[in-house]
Amino acid sequence: MRQLLTLVLAIANSALAADWPQFRGPNGLGVSADKNLPVQFGPQKNVVWKTELPPGHSSPIVVGSRIFVTAYEGEKLLTIALHRATGKILWKREAPRPRREYMQDTNSPASGSPVSDGRSVYVFFGDFGILCYGVDGEDRWRVPLGPFNNANGHGASPVLIDDMLILICDQDTFDAKAETDLSLCDICNRDRPCSVSKLTLEDLGTHRCLSMWRQQQATG
Repeated sequence: MRQLLTLVLAIANSALAADWPQFRGPNGLGVSADKNLPVQFGPQKNVVWKTELPPGHSSPIVVGSRIFVTAYEGEKLLTIALHRATGKILWKREAPRPRREYMQDTNSPASGSPVSDGRSVYVFFGDFGILCYGVDGEDRWRVPLGPFNNANGHGASPVLIDDMLILICDQDTFDAKAETDLSLCDICNRDRPCSVSKLTLEDLGTHRCLSMWRQQQATG
């Protein structure tokens, strides 16, 4: 089964819209500061291009002149880069897949969205771990993680805070917030209760707050 990545007019031109560098955009809040965006689009309305891609549950991110998204094709776990203005596929990279994570039928092995600082793009697959590519597709580093025990399968997306890459790894037997130093690729684990969660970073003026949600509780 293939899917179409459709770019609406609102983000076709970098002068019209800012970057959307991670899941739910800047700070993970799902809010854009851009104005005068189209409120209607469809197969023939406000569409600049369409590109057929393998399936996946991740959200595309937009950084500079490129769009990044994860997908799967048969047994392959893929990271795909497209040209923002034309939809042309610039490169595909396959991640190792040493195992097959159990997941519910509505999930997929490519559910986590990429994150990018404009120089590198970082992706997570539950069947492998974290990978880092240059925006031009060069393989920079990779960190195997898991295996995991999650009845739903993984869907967490990594976030960037300064030189730290942070990822929630919820599971039923051991849970961690994996922190990866981008320069050293070291891993630090922090225990936390299992939940369905996302990371949100808010600037509170005197400090920044990283929030993680769990059932009936928020941690910051």
